[in-house]
Amino acid sequence: MKPDWGMALEELEMILQKTARRSSLITYGELTPQISSISMVPNSPELASLLCRRQVLDSEGSLPLSTSLVVGQRTGRPGRGFFALAAAYFRFQDPEVFWLEEVSNCHASTGASKIERHHSYESTKRQRIEQRTVGSEPMTDQKEFILSFFD
Repeated sequence: MKPDWGMALEELEMILQKTARRSSLITYGELTPQISSISMVPNSPELASLLCRRQVLDSEGSLPLSTSLVVGQRTGRPGRGFFALAAAYFRFQDPEVFWLEEVSNCHASTGASKIERHHSYESTKRQRIEQRTVGSEPMTDQKEFILSFFD
């Protein structure tokens, strides 16, 4: 069966919305069995690719980074890839503070529709876009970049 990336993104969005409504986090291991449209396991290139796609959509759509809710079981925080991809869109001094702000923004936007979340987050995001890092690029080795999403 051919992977359905569009459906996988929809499944991921629903899972992350549910996670945000519970004001919680979800591990890579808890996430993968809930996505049925693509066969994947934790720490797989497929999961990392899916998370990259979601994070880019959120970044470009002026939404809180919903992928901030996905963490490693051992560390309780996202892998290096989350921060590397975020650095391609935003300038931040402290990665931990940036991540915790994104988690907080996701939890705060739980009752709103996608459009309402966009408008409520727009002023904060606009400041971040103005501070966008020019010339910043993700890791050049794609395999390293994808695998860096995990512990």
